[in-house]
Amino acid sequence: MIPLSLRVRGLTVFKDVSIDFKSIPGDLVAIAGPNGAGKSSLMESVFFSLYRFLPTRRESSYSYFHGRDAMIEFRFDWHGTEYRSVINLDAPYSSMESFLYDASQNPVGGASGKNRKFDEVVSKLFGDSGMILASSFAAQDKSGNFFTMERGQRKQLFIQMLNQEILTRISKASGARLGFSDSELMMKRLALTSLEEIANQAAPDLVSLTAHQDNTIGQLLQQRQLISELRERCAILKAKADLFPDVKRRITEIQTKIDGINNRKRALQKHLQDNLTILQRADEINGAVTELVTARADVEDRRRSLSQIAGERRQAATMKEGYDRAVGGLREEWLKQQGTLKTTEVRKSEAEIASATIEDVPCKAEGEFAKCKFLTRAVSEKENLDQYQVDILNCRQAMLKIQDDQKALPKPNLSFVTNLDAQISQIEESIRVAERRIRYLDPLAAKVAEIGAAGARQAELENQIDSDEHTLSGLSEDHVKLVAEASESSEVAARAAAASNQATGAEAVYRSLEVSVRDDAKKIAEAEAILARIKEAKEKMEPISREVYLLDRDRRQWALLEKAFGPTGIQSLEIDAAGPTVSAYANDLLFSCFGPRFSLKLITQKLLADGSGFKDEFDAYVIDTERGREGSIAALSGGEKVILSEAISLAVAIFNKGKSGICWESLWRDECTGALDEENAPRYIKMLRRAREMGHFSKVYFVAHQENVRSLADSKIEIDNGLVQAVS
Repeated sequence: MIPLSLRVRGLTVFKDVSIDFKSIPGDLVAIAGPNGAGKSSLMESVFFSLYRFLPTRRESSYSYFHGRDAMIEFRFDWHGTEYRSVINLDAPYSSMESFLYDASQNPVGGASGKNRKFDEVVSKLFGDSGMILASSFAAQDKSGNFFTMERGQRKQLFIQMLNQEILTRISKASGARLGFSDSELMMKRLALTSLEEIANQAAPDLVSLTAHQDNTIGQLLQQRQLISELRERCAILKAKADLFPDVKRRITEIQTKIDGINNRKRALQKHLQDNLTILQRADEINGAVTELVTARADVEDRRRSLSQIAGERRQAATMKEGYDRAVGGLREEWLKQQGTLKTTEVRKSEAEIASATIEDVPCKAEGEFAKCKFLTRAVSEKENLDQYQVDILNCRQAMLKIQDDQKALPKPNLSFVTNLDAQISQIEESIRVAERRIRYLDPLAAKVAEIGAAGARQAELENQIDSDEHTLSGLSEDHVKLVAEASESSEVAARAAAASNQATGAEAVYRSLEVSVRDDAKKIAEAEAILARIKEAKEKMEPISREVYLLDRDRRQWALLEKAFGPTGIQSLEIDAAGPTVSAYANDLLFSCFGPRFSLKLITQKLLADGSGFKDEFDAYVIDTERGREGSIAALSGGEKVILSEAISLAVAIFNKGKSGICWESLWRDECTGALDEENAPRYIKMLRRAREMGHFSKVYFVAHQENVRSLADSKIEIDNGLVQAVS
């Protein structure tokens, strides 16, 4: 990545600044300025334009931007292709849009505003942010530095540098193929096992099954002959038994006639009894007719009386309603006059009080005091006293007249209305009693016509009963003869039924034998099918066994590929081989710039205690020849830590540029010389130049406070009070 131009707006001290990197000459470019001028902000804005976070800022990035139109625009060359990254921020509302364009201003990979898509495209094209912080971009707080990483992060760093993601994908693809082979192998083995079960099952005894079927067919033919003989015997007996239904029918007919005559006889006897009952109640029925006529006439008389009294009751009620309305009207008028009287009396009292005031004042409401509003009102009220007195008298007279008018009204006779109500209730009750009596007499009087007819029918009914008894006697004799004849026919029918039952049983046995024959045929067919399946299974087993062998061979090969390209295979070998190379780069930088005192040894793997294999180590040991010690970087001073950290960081950048297809073409270092003394700071600049040469980097941009360090740069970018200026 070679920077071309940068524009920053709304980040910390910057309002709106731009830098043209193409116009800055030299290999080493120092970013200079006083504390708080924005040196780190400027450098980290380059990182932010691609990875959307500030490496040294622990809070939300929005806390370091201001304004709703903050933005970072960064143009850069990436291995011969120009790109432009634009990040727009709305700091107060914590919103961000991210864009990535190519040289033709077309969105790259769909990165046109959506932050997640932007991050995916940037990581794919320009590398992971952790890789950049560990190599090309050294943050002020050393975040992402090799020595601050966990072992797993260090291993991931080497995986990215060595492009081992491809090996991982090959291993995963091989694992997927292994899984597919396992699945296919399992299915084939299951199929082979199923075929073996079929091929190894016991073969059915087809000869025995055929012999059993032949024996059953012989029994079936014998049973058919027996059924034929029984059916012939049944036909003979049935011809004799056919006479029995006719006899039985005649018995039924005679019995039906007997039952009919008995029923008619009982009905005639009932009619005879009903006639006797009517004749016995003749006097009662005739009396009911006479009483019914009298009762109905009496009800009509009572209804007329009730109608007359009800009219008198309505007239009396109308008179009472008129009296009540008149009294109500007089009462309302009396109350109205009473209200007027009270109001007038109050006004009169107020007027007397007001007029008395005139007598109390010395001026008597005369002369210049005649216009006094208070006295004017008093004079007016005095003049109205007489009128108030007249109004009071008029109201009282009107009230007396209303009382006289009420007394003069004729009062209705309330006791008369009460007596009428009692008479109405009494008459209504007597009508109800008479109507109940009429309802009782009506059905009884209706039988008066039956009295004459009953006498005429009496002898006729007695004659009919005698005739039915004579007919019944003859039918009973015929019935006895037919029952005797039916007894003989029933014996023949019983023998015919027994023969029929025997034939039915034989037919049941015959059907059972038929079922047995069909079952035998089914068993023979099943046995033949089983034998065919056994033969077919044995024929199929050979090709499937061959497929199982081939699949098992493929499975072992895919398993080998999965392990070979996996973390413990080629990846482990490449990582193990990369350690000495990175150590050599770091030691070259240390020796050429700081002399032979320090050297680094990067150990990626360590032998297990039992010697059975290796485990991941990913640690760096420092050899200090001056002090004669070897160990961790933790025991060194601040300046010594800076030298060694930068040595391994630059070595990683050089190694990554040579091995990885994704690397930056420029180096960025933020205040890495802060802990170095006057002697070692210039040596650090020499280390930067050496790293640029070894890795063939385009430029090195670094932030430094010391003047003796800045003076060794080829060019400068001066920052002061939020303004940026490039100085050759």
